[in-house]
Amino acid sequence: MSLTSILRPIRIGRYALQAETQWLWRRRFADPGDFVLVEEYTYSGTIEAAGPLGLSLVPVAMDSDGINPESLDEILSTWDELHPGARAPKLLYIIPTGHNPTGVTQPRHRRQDVLEVAERHDLLIVEDDPYHYLQFPRPGSGSDYLSIPSYLSLSRSGRVIRLDSTSKILAPGLRLGWLTAPKAIVETFQAAHDLGFVQSSGVSQLVTYKLVSETWGHDGFLRWLQGLAGYYHAKATVMLRAMDRELGTGILADVCSWNAISAGMFIWLRIECSRLPEMSQTAVDAEARQRALLKVEDRIYTEAIKEGVLPCKGSFFRASTSPCGGASSNGAQPSDSIFLRLTFASCEEEQLVAAVERLGTALRNIFHPKSGVIQTEMV
Repeated sequence: MSLTSILRPIRIGRYALQAETQWLWRRRFADPGDFVLVEEYTYSGTIEAAGPLGLSLVPVAMDSDGINPESLDEILSTWDELHPGARAPKLLYIIPTGHNPTGVTQPRHRRQDVLEVAERHDLLIVEDDPYHYLQFPRPGSGSDYLSIPSYLSLSRSGRVIRLDSTSKILAPGLRLGWLTAPKAIVETFQAAHDLGFVQSSGVSQLVTYKLVSETWGHDGFLRWLQGLAGYYHAKATVMLRAMDRELGTGILADVCSWNAISAGMFIWLRIECSRLPEMSQTAVDAEARQRALLKVEDRIYTEAIKEGVLPCKGSFFRASTSPCGGASSNGAQPSDSIFLRLTFASCEEEQLVAAVERLGTALRNIFHPKSGVIQTEMV
């Protein structure tokens, strides 16, 4: 049955936690052996769960606006030719706002372009959007700071399953979230939920209801969200300024790069490694260079820990060794770069500045201050 036949009305369903709905959408809308489209860098839980469920992830190239619609269209248009006998993907999993791990927020026009590709190829989109309400306020925006529409609100053919969560806007320990989708899809989720997880925590539901409905009300809840987004915005600004001072000057100016963010809690740091001996002395073979990059990444990570800062390896979030459908200006192809995911969510501003300084020290320990080459260990 074509997905365009599953039309509105839209219904909302609650679920116990992010892991539950991640499990449910994979089990209900994909079978073992199926291919699922994802951004080339994506939520690590999705990567970890794909294998046990028998699913193969198909990475789609990204650029500075997120998932690349031209690459998505190319993958699907050439699928039968390049993968004879394999069923084409029918599911696209994306994180459109404050993307984990890259921090990218897709602008409205990008979401519309991706939806057009989904219409053309009859894709079902899973819109995992826990950072939607953490869009940074803009001067003069007032309560209307959530200006970028969701995929769900833009879609007119009932092909979006939207996932929201309390974990980033209230408290992770509540383990509550909600799903918004066409009625037929929500009923499918509800049936699986009732047979498996049965019920979300009654205590968590009561606490959330008392706080949001009875204490705050809708207007109070929106004020809370705007204040929370502003709080994260202030910390992101502090961290980005520290990165400009520490990582954007001297010998690191040509090594480190990053983009400003407009939502969420992550900054994606790119470290250019092409001048390092590990890369210059490695064969052109893509697999060999990838192995070399992973060794460089591990060394930088280890040095950062020695200096007292804990970044997250970018390779943890990589859906595959290479994205399908073309090169990426935001990912690891085709340049010799590694990535670190940085976050400012749980630290005070003074700690953020100190952490960036420590990371800068670690990188300078790796890159020789004069020659610009890596410090190799004596054997």
